[in-house]
Amino acid sequence: MAKADLLLIAADIEEECEILMTTNESPLEVYDDPKAELQRIDTIANMIADPEVALADISRLIALEIVEVVRNMARNQKDPLARGTYTQKELTDQIKALRELQRTLTESDSLSKKDVLNMDGPKFKFLFTELIRLFRLALKDSGTDEDLARNVMLQFGDLVKSHDEGIRRDLNKIESGR
Repeated sequence: MAKADLLLIAADIEEECEILMTTNESPLEVYDDPKAELQRIDTIANMIADPEVALADISRLIALEIVEVVRNMARNQKDPLARGTYTQKELTDQIKALRELQRTLTESDSLSKKDVLNMDGPKFKFLFTELIRLFRLALKDSGTDEDLARNVMLQFGDLVKSHDEGIRRDLNKIESGR
């Protein structure tokens, strides 16, 4: 499903919830419709699967879904005869599941933004090799004598090797927030 389609469905759900919140009509038929509920959950799942959809948009739909469950719980307490298809425990479990989904999304989002530097990984090795190549090119382009350039590169290599352990230690301090 395309991002535009998901956002249109999300907007429809949001609009439906706003209408339900501003009217005095009983929205039990809408909420108790298993097809509509599954469609809302499917929409949330599709949005989660789409890396282009912002976490805020997904969170808003989850919050609206929680609002509807809470609204249904309040109705059940107010008028047990008008109870929908769910018991209070089932509604409470739905809220717990939606909250857990929200927590999982937030955690995975923060993990995806975590600044990870693997100095032994292929990306870092590629980057470092490219920087060395550019440094060597800068020495050549600046007219530095070949013997001097070679000595600078050897000295630089020795410095990197001798400071490697300290650099790694400092990186670990940055990562742990110390």
